[in-house]
Amino acid sequence: MKLSFCLIAFNEAATLRANLDHLYPHAHEIIVCEGSIRLLRDVLGVGPRSNDGTLEILADYPDRQRKLRVIQRAWRDKDEMSAAYAELVTGDLLWHVDADEFYDDEVFAAVPREFEDPSLQALEMPMRIFWKSPRWILAERDGNDLWCRVPRALRVSPGMSVSHVPVRRIIRGVRENTGIRPPCDPRILNWHYGWNDDARVRMKMQIYSRRDAKTTRANWIENVWDRWTPDSPDHAFPAGVHPATAWQLWPRPFRGEHPRCVRALLPDLVASNSVASDSVASDSVASDSVASDSVASDSVA
Repeated sequence: MKLSFCLIAFNEAATLRANLDHLYPHAHEIIVCEGSIRLLRDVLGVGPRSNDGTLEILADYPDRQRKLRVIQRAWRDKDEMSAAYAELVTGDLLWHVDADEFYDDEVFAAVPREFEDPSLQALEMPMRIFWKSPRWILAERDGNDLWCRVPRALRVSPGMSVSHVPVRRIIRGVRENTGIRPPCDPRILNWHYGWNDDARVRMKMQIYSRRDAKTTRANWIENVWDRWTPDSPDHAFPAGVHPATAWQLWPRPFRGEHPRCVRALLPDLVASNSVASDSVASDSVASDSVASDSVASDSVA
């Protein structure tokens, strides 16, 4: 099956180049919709284009096999961006990828095998969501860190469009909620690092607090993000630390190994977060970065 990877990007320089390098060998095509959405422009006063080096990464990327296509403009919202890349897809599977999420290499062969099931229309991938550092992961009270599943790979059909929140196929104007299941192969996991950068989290919360005001905890930055440290006990945050009211989650130390493609980024992911005293993360990341080549391994983002 031909894999069409689709990204929406605005100020993603921290992880974008690594992600393109990660996807490129497995891609039939990579489609990037770049630019700000209206809510960002209205709330934060940002311009229509990225200003952190994202544009230069896209312009200078060594696209030797002509797989990369970039669409740039000011957008209404992420649904419009998703619909734009869906119009251009020529592969068999449309795979939505956030710029700050990654996969183990073996997943790129495992996902098409899931779609040998003709009833499968959208694969709901379990996510590991990291918190302030690659050494802290969000988990339920019992330690389950695969509490979140989000559709990522969609079977392509003629005339299909795509929504972003949630990620769904849209067939003849109707959002499809059938034919969706998690993978049978337990190796298929999404590794998500969207809560590692302090500045980006603060920007996202300005959006969520307006777009999803009814389901987002009030004053979350002040009450949770700025207060939590690696020494914080769970009882200091009885409702958990996630900003969505639907989830009660707490940070837990992560002792495993990250995907090979992320390891070079780990020191930067630690340096860019707001945990000043996370010595466990710093020590572990340092050892990961020199580890051997062996790998063990919508509103959420």
